[in-house]
Amino acid sequence: MSHVTVFCFLASYAVALTADALRLWGRTVALRWIAWIAAAAGLLAHTWYLALRYTGEWGEAAAAEPWGGRAWILALAWLGAAYYVVATGVERRSALGVFLWPLVLGLVACSYAVPAGPVSLFGEAGGAGGAVRAWAILHAALLLGGLLGVLAGVVTSAMYLVHHRRLRAGKFDPDAVPLFSLERLDRWNRGAVAVAVPLLVLGVTIGLGLVVAGGEGAVGGLWDPVVIGTTLGVFAAGLAVGGFVRRKGQAGRGVALRTLLAFGFLLVTVVGLQVLAGDGGLLESWHAGGGATP
Repeated sequence: MSHVTVFCFLASYAVALTADALRLWGRTVALRWIAWIAAAAGLLAHTWYLALRYTGEWGEAAAAEPWGGRAWILALAWLGAAYYVVATGVERRSALGVFLWPLVLGLVACSYAVPAGPVSLFGEAGGAGGAVRAWAILHAALLLGGLLGVLAGVVTSAMYLVHHRRLRAGKFDPDAVPLFSLERLDRWNRGAVAVAVPLLVLGVTIGLGLVVAGGEGAVGGLWDPVVIGTTLGVFAAGLAVGGFVRRKGQAGRGVALRTLLAFGFLLVTVVGLQVLAGDGGLLESWHAGGGATP
């Protein structure tokens, strides 16, 4: 297990997606179990990889990579895979994997292009005390939790739109792999928005505060392209879906469509900025683990 690579769990997740896709044409118990076992095996390898590569606690991992853009993308993919394993363990007939696995696979694939360097809110002065470190951890945890909500919003809104179109076309098949009821999907979608937006806004606000608190040398980090792009993306998505979802009487299809567009754009923006940043990339960013410092 010490030689676990990204490809190990990437391949397992690809098998799970294939099995889930085949279930749409031939709903069998065997395919359902293949998908779940492949996902669980991939999640185990994924967990082991993150522990060995980034914790620095086990033997050769003493020289582990620092947590940077690549680590956070892999951590988000891990949360998505864990959600699938738990959710399909409870509701095994769900078609969740067809919608979730493309996102998880995309995140894992993008991690290959993201710099592995450290992220420091204060450049060379990264060790600025326990209180600062605690706030930095809270900042990262809030963003990670918010992005998990974004993943959930993209998945549930896509499922809602597909199921809504299928029902309107009169193609409902009681024997098909279910997509849950429209009422349940609408409730989950609104819940994902209600969780994701506050966490992301709070996480971004704390991050900006930490940069400003770092002193004159760190304030330049506010002009970092990753910081600017992520901040604008979060607040734009929040404005696009936050007030709309809270309005009474809004149709579920309208909420789902707006959530899919806003959260999909935000996810592409956040991950895309990480891919474009770093040494040899199109953007120079200290926040993505690249060579530039604030």
